[in-house]
Amino acid sequence: MPALFQADCRTITKPLQVVLLAEADGSGEAMATYRELQDWVRDEYGWVPQTCWIAHCKELQGLPMGRAHNRAGHREKPCPPDKRPAIFEAFRHFGMI
Repeated sequence: MPALFQADCRTITKPLQVVLLAEADGSGEAMATYRELQDWVRDEYGWVPQTCWIAHCKELQGLPMGRAHNRAGHREKPCPPDKRPAIFEAFRHFGMI
């Protein structure tokens, strides 16, 4: 990967912060956070999806996701079928699917 800039660390006088937005699949686009998805569903549909429901819907759509520290291997609370369309619509709104 070519360097965007070069700097000698001896000449930097102010802190340098680099923020990289990258989707887990490396496409370079940021995915919406669970909070953003919850807020959008609340505003559009009047209810707040549980994070485990969002994770289940991401899994159903084949979206990249991290491993939850508290997950035992199976879903304790899968997303109810009647709630999935709103969550999928939130994915479409944020360009995730």
